[in-house]
Amino acid sequence: MQIPKESQHFAHPTLIVVGDFEHAKLYQAHEENIDEVKAVQAPEPLQPFTDASVHSSGMRTANPSADVDEGARRLPYAKLLAGAIIDSLRKGRTRYVCLVMPAEMCHRIKEELPQDLRDNVTKTIEAHMIDAPLTEVLERLGQ
Repeated sequence: MQIPKESQHFAHPTLIVVGDFEHAKLYQAHEENIDEVKAVQAPEPLQPFTDASVHSSGMRTANPSADVDEGARRLPYAKLLAGAIIDSLRKGRTRYVCLVMPAEMCHRIKEELPQDLRDNVTKTIEAHMIDAPLTEVLERLGQ
């Protein structure tokens, strides 16, 4: 896809990760072109063994402390996205990375990157824009 003239252009190959807490789209941008290269979905959480009881009425109640912790659920997703970023940077397909995701996910992904690659994340927009048009994302990146 051609990047609109009024939007930011990318002098070097740049991976743009646009996502939320469960889905992400990875775009490769260079000069005036941008293409979606990958879509990622958060892994399904593993349900831990739960203590439960069955009442005489047949109703089953679970221990409320057995609910899946959102933080624990998001960690594998952050690792998955960080792995895709690392792969793209190490293989030379990308020089820079822009993250457009909620603040928590931006922080989690950066934490999962090796120290020597963290400076390659040149722009972070802490916003939920997974459903926004790509042109709007590009406008925000240009601000």
